Order: sequence, then structure tokens, then C-alpha cells
Amino acid sequence: MADKEKLVSKIKSDPDMSQILMNKDKLSSVLNSDDGRKLISILSQDGGAALKKAANAISAGNNEEAKRVLEPLMNRPETQHLVDELNRKVK
Repeated sequence: MADKEKLVSKIKSDPDMSQILMNKDKLSSVLNSDDGRKLISILSQDGGAALKKAANAISAGNNEEAKRVLEPLMNRPETQHLVDELNRKVK
């Protein structure tokens, strides 16, 4: 439970993420959009192992490890495009 609370605290401290979390309808809309589903699919291609490792790293306070774990997925042109599109929808 403490790990989950740490992760939530870190997410809430990020101004953009905090804004999204405060607006559950917007978050739901973004995640359920075509782009949101595509992004989730990409991040889950390995059965969610990289995403789980990144979440564990963040909950342990190791943001650099989380970035390292997700970097191969996030550096794909398709992933970058989806993130850009989702960011535009959120603002």
C-alpha cells in the first residue's frame, strides 16, 4: 500500500498529471480514445512488464530508472506521435 501511495503522490506532484487526475472524465476520455488505446497497447506489448518495472521504480523514488525502462518504447516515432496527440487533447 505504501508503494501505491508514493506513486500517487509523485503523479500528483506533476502539474500536468495532477490536472488530468483531477478531471476523471477527461482522463477517461483520453484513455478510451483511439490514441489512448493505441498508446496503452504499445506500452503493454511485453505483457506490461516494462510498465510494471517503471511503476515500481517510480514508487521507489527512482524516476531515472523508470525513464530508462520506458525509453525504448517512448522513443518510437509512433509512441511520440500518440503522446503529442494526447497532450493536445488534454490541454
